[in-house]
Amino acid sequence: MFIHRETFESYRNNYPVVFTIGCMILILWMLFLIPHPILSLVFAMLVGFNGAIEVGEWWRLITPIFLHKDFQHLFFNLATLIILAPFAAEQLLGHFRFSLLFISSGVLGNIVTFLIEPLSYVHIGASGSLFGILGFYLFLLFSKNYTMTKQDSQIIIIFSIIALFFSFIDPSINIVAHFAGCFCGFLIGSFLSMKRL
Repeated sequence: MFIHRETFESYRNNYPVVFTIGCMILILWMLFLIPHPILSLVFAMLVGFNGAIEVGEWWRLITPIFLHKDFQHLFFNLATLIILAPFAAEQLLGHFRFSLLFISSGVLGNIVTFLIEPLSYVHIGASGSLFGILGFYLFLLFSKNYTMTKQDSQIIIIFSIIALFFSFIDPSINIVAHFAGCFCGFLIGSFLSMKRL
């Protein structure tokens, strides 16, 4: 399920949604590395800032999903996306449903963050969406309508433990979005996959 032996071209053709999301995340990260006051202003207008959401800047519930703070943050999330997402995107949900899962988990994670965290709270990253994908896999793990191999089950359990561990060791991580995204992914995935399993 999670091992891909593909060329760059075949990966791009087989998983266009994952490829497009990955490219957007990478391009935006590289763009905002450029030291320019206008770009700095645009970046500040796109981050998840609860105080700004409170006064109506609702787009900040979506745009933070595609922004990352540093190379380590970017690398971990991109690697997770590339490894974890294709199977859910192509073989089970399809492109459109996977897009809904990814965006919905991230947005709902950011909404819960807005409701729970103080107005001064600022956050960026695709972790809520990625935990949504993980939540979908956890749904498959417990679903009676889908048979998962022992190896894939072990990978999901191990990955879940590692993700849970890292959610608590870094104080800058948005734990609320992680858990909310995972929960939403479990529920949304179960709904989206009803006619697929």
